[in-house]
Amino acid sequence: MRDTCAVADSRASWYEASPRYRQEGYEDSFLQFCQSMLSDVEKRIRRARQRLHLSNQEGGVVIKMKEPAAPTDERVIVLNERIQGLLQQVEQLGCEGKVEEAQGIMKLCDQLKEERKSLDKDSDKAHWLRQTAELAAAQEKQMEVCDICGAFLIVGDAQQRVDDHLMGKQHMGYAKLKEAVEEILNRREKEREEKEKQRERERERRRRREEDDTRSSRRGAELARDDRRDRDEKRHRSDNFRCVMTADNDVRYLSEFCDLSVFPGTITDSDFIAAAGDVSVSDCIGAEIVAAVASAAVV
Repeated sequence: MRDTCAVADSRASWYEASPRYRQEGYEDSFLQFCQSMLSDVEKRIRRARQRLHLSNQEGGVVIKMKEPAAPTDERVIVLNERIQGLLQQVEQLGCEGKVEEAQGIMKLCDQLKEERKSLDKDSDKAHWLRQTAELAAAQEKQMEVCDICGAFLIVGDAQQRVDDHLMGKQHMGYAKLKEAVEEILNRREKEREEKEKQRERERERRRRREEDDTRSSRRGAELARDDRRDRDEKRHRSDNFRCVMTADNDVRYLSEFCDLSVFPGTITDSDFIAAAGDVSVSDCIGAEIVAAVASAAVV
């Protein structure tokens, strides 16, 4: 339990120290809201293009319908402001530990969201009626649909009217939403690519480090093996050439180091012992003991 709390505290501290503190959750909510609004306007644009296509096929004859009595866009804006204010209150109450009050405000917020959803449906219907009225008012004119907000535009209209449309609240609002969504998605894509590159660099460094460790281990093993082999060879040479002159040595030892045929006569064990005694050497190495014993035996 303590470990879990420690990890949670550590992650919380890291998040609070990061430059994106208090932004991640709000950014996700904002992105979802923008994408929902853009999805709705895309549907409107498709429907407007379909109606415009049908109108062109029928020779521009469109049944004129009356415009809606009361637009709902302003009511939707007011509801959005109230919902945002309530969400801020919920956050503040949550920080203060007032859970029950926060839950009550969340219920009210959900009710306002349902009301906003209903108004959005009415707004779609009103928008359709408004577009139909615009089509009826421009029976003899060639029309096009704005790719940003879905409004009908007259092809080749006066520049002042075009500028008025481009500077209108609806067109600018959807343009800013689209720009904000593209900016967030592009930034997140760059961050994802940078994290992937960082992970790739870390994997490469780890692989190189493992290869260096493997080569070092192999080199160390080879050096140790060579060292053991050198020590064994030195020990073997030392054992072969080291001799202690005692009465137990015999001719067989001498025969390991020289050709006994060069000595006159036959060298017996007693001759070898006597020769060794005449030399009076207690410990000789290799050829020195052979020469000494051979010289004494010949004499």
